[in-house]
Amino acid sequence: FTVVYEEVLDDAQAEPDSPLPPLKEGMAASIGQVEAEQRFTQPPPRYTEASLVRTLEEKGIGRPSTYAPTITTIMTRGYITREQKRLSPTELGLVVNDIMQKNFPGIVDIAFTADLEEKLDQVEAGSQDWRSLVRDFYGPFEQALEEAEKVAQTLEEEEDIPAQVLSY
Repeated sequence: FTVVYEEVLDDAQAEPDSPLPPLKEGMAASIGQVEAEQRFTQPPPRYTEASLVRTLEEKGIGRPSTYAPTITTIMTRGYITREQKRLSPTELGLVVNDIMQKNFPGIVDIAFTADLEEKLDQVEAGSQDWRSLVRDFYGPFEQALEEAEKVAQTLEEEEDIPAQVLSY
């Protein structure tokens, strides 16, 4: 490897620092010291209200006036709780998220939300017709909603899902 690899050095006189000892063809290689170390992966840290707002801003979702009401709504509905300044999903929140991901993948996609925000800005500026925007959205949404209602009825009958999920 070191014969083929050439590193350009700033100082022509400097010798490259090689982690490999000098090796010759046919030379036996030995393992120096091996230390086994167990490491566990860490889940990403939970959002705080401030980090959630920062992420929403970075993704182009919402407006400063909507951040506090959004957080209040998801807390009031029991989707998240605040534990030591960190926001944690509740069991209800996880169930609702799973249902939304399965039945409305395009709507819960971050890109969809940011794109819709941009289109609504265009409506406000007068460069986008709001009727066509609603028409383009509502057709596919109505079909997805009908399918989700069928799934919700099945889940309610099987009692696999809390009633409060279906009430929203």
